[in-house]
Amino acid sequence: MVKKIPHSQAQTGNVALIFVVALPLIMVIMAFVVDYGRGVVKRAHLQNAADAAALAGARELPFDEYSAQTVALDYATRFGVAPGDVSVTFPGDDYSRISVTIRENLQYLFAPIIRKYSTPVTVDAEAASGVVGALTGVIPIGVEQENFVYGDVYVLKLGAGACDKTGSPGVCSNYGPLALGGTGASNYESNLMNGYQGRLEAGMWVLTETGDMVGPTKSGISFRIDANPNEKFDNIATGSKRLVFLPVIESLDVGGRADVKVVGFAAFFLDSLVKSSEVKGRFLKYATSGEIHIPAVDFGLRSVGLSK
Repeated sequence: MVKKIPHSQAQTGNVALIFVVALPLIMVIMAFVVDYGRGVVKRAHLQNAADAAALAGARELPFDEYSAQTVALDYATRFGVAPGDVSVTFPGDDYSRISVTIRENLQYLFAPIIRKYSTPVTVDAEAASGVVGALTGVIPIGVEQENFVYGDVYVLKLGAGACDKTGSPGVCSNYGPLALGGTGASNYESNLMNGYQGRLEAGMWVLTETGDMVGPTKSGISFRIDANPNEKFDNIATGSKRLVFLPVIESLDVGGRADVKVVGFAAFFLDSLVKSSEVKGRFLKYATSGEIHIPAVDFGLRSVGLSK
């Protein structure tokens, strides 16, 4: 006599059989979904590391390629990348670009069932450093172009009574203040404190301000120095009020209110305020955000950005 198998048991057996047959396919799908997803996350993480490392390194260019390499490696390790997995190179001969390549092996979790154990993940980033040709946030004091020396102190704005207002030969004819976005003491003082929020570009012509502006200069520069009174030239904090960007002027040999030409930009550390309105600053080589696609004379102020 043949024993009849209950329908429910037959269904259970069929499901089990299907599961056994489908299990390898399920594992393959899991291997693809889980390990592929891990690969996407890993690549994104390494790309962020490479981008950050390249940008950090570019801030040291073109002044110090050894420091650029060291900084780039340091930033990569902050993302958990082993130093041996990072390669730093300098495309070109002018050390204006830095390239960071990261290569890591991703160990698979499920793919070993199909004899796939790992895969290399490679990412690249390239950053460039260029001369700043346009900028916002400058203070309204113009300095005449010259070969500035790093760390040297310069008079950024002449003090009261330093100029013969007639512009006699051999005597200065302008104190240095600029009328950016408007004229008058109030506008000048606001721009000293907060930086001129309009865009200046190399090649533009701007107006000089009249007079020596003793009161506004004293209040504006004192505001900046007093915000970071103990700060030093060689250890400037990010966002320091004593770090200022100035338009470099082709010539300030003009009297009263007149147009002068911007040829570039320079960074200075506000060193002191003397006799109420003479402003002194130490010249810096510095990297900041700004437009680098406009021809400008190089006065040590550079901008960095990803180029690849």
